[in-house]
Amino acid sequence: MRYPFRVRIPDSCIYVMDLHGSEYYCHQWDYPSMRYRQSFAEKGRGPGELLDAENLRLTSEGCWVLDANKAKMNYFQIHGNDLSLMEYPLDRRLIRTLDFDLYNDSLFIVPDYTGKRRFDILGPDAVIRESRGTIPCRNRDKTISDLVYAQAWRGFLDYNPENGLLAIATQLGDVMEIYSIQGDSLVNVVYGSKGEPRFEYRNGQAIPCGIMGYSDIQVGSRFIYALFWGHSFRDIWRNESIEGGNQIRVFDLSGKPIKQYILDRY
Repeated sequence: MRYPFRVRIPDSCIYVMDLHGSEYYCHQWDYPSMRYRQSFAEKGRGPGELLDAENLRLTSEGCWVLDANKAKMNYFQIHGNDLSLMEYPLDRRLIRTLDFDLYNDSLFIVPDYTGKRRFDILGPDAVIRESRGTIPCRNRDKTISDLVYAQAWRGFLDYNPENGLLAIATQLGDVMEIYSIQGDSLVNVVYGSKGEPRFEYRNGQAIPCGIMGYSDIQVGSRFIYALFWGHSFRDIWRNESIEGGNQIRVFDLSGKPIKQYILDRY
């Protein structure tokens, strides 16, 4: 693997997504023995192959993998070492979808990169059913388009069906949002000390000039866990060894900070 980026452990096996895989994007092992099983989500431009992988989510019988470059949801049904693939093109109204989670078994939640809403709920056919929320920017420049703000406010998301909560954490800032999907309401927006995503507006694009913020978030049954970097882009360019997050932040389900773990490496 070149850049292992996502780990899922459902029960007796472990799945790892390689963000920059050379041949395959996903790998499966037995757990905890770590005996290798198989690799899937083959890299390529042909039928049944993926141009990239952004995230993977598990069901009882298989694995969903998002290919942003082909704008497809890929479902790998797994029976032992036998695989079958079903592909679902994403709604053409979506703009380069970079993350997703499962909702009520047959639906998906994805970020909305039009900037008009915060996230979309897709049907089993990957077509938009409804859109919700707004970007929680407190000082918005009305001369800059919604699309540019959506670029700057892109984030990672996670949904827990047990409590119906969705959390979104900004990749380029220190902001976390909590939504009640079942109640169709905003629970809280947590603005951290590093502030909102900062960017320079150049040629219709949002060029980040602040920090690398969150890179993963998990909504548990009692707490929300988020991996945070906090490094400025200038520091990252000067010192590549600090790439990655070394802070695991723990919040309660309303967004109140509970604890912070400082890791011994990035």
